[in-house]
Amino acid sequence: MVTIKIPSIWRSACQGKPVVHVPPGNLLQALAAAVEQYPLLRTSLFQPTGEVNPALTFFINLENVRYRGGLQAHVDEGDDIHIIPMITGGNCLEIA
Repeated sequence: MVTIKIPSIWRSACQGKPVVHVPPGNLLQALAAAVEQYPLLRTSLFQPTGEVNPALTFFINLENVRYRGGLQAHVDEGDDIHIIPMITGGNCLEIA
């Protein structure tokens, strides 16, 4: 199986589990398999259009997927997928 490491902020969507196990394939298939097991992950991983949330960065075994073929990057038995959500928001303060 492939292990997807779930960011702590999303763990309530998968019954508090820190990891989700999915079969090998490509990254997009792995994400779809995680959503199949835990449907509440859909809104975090995917946009309403079905596209992967662009505010996420994915790593397979600590290598950024952009260097491995993006969403089509192959994930093998025993691989770890790390999901890094972009930190957004805040408030701009004018400094006098």
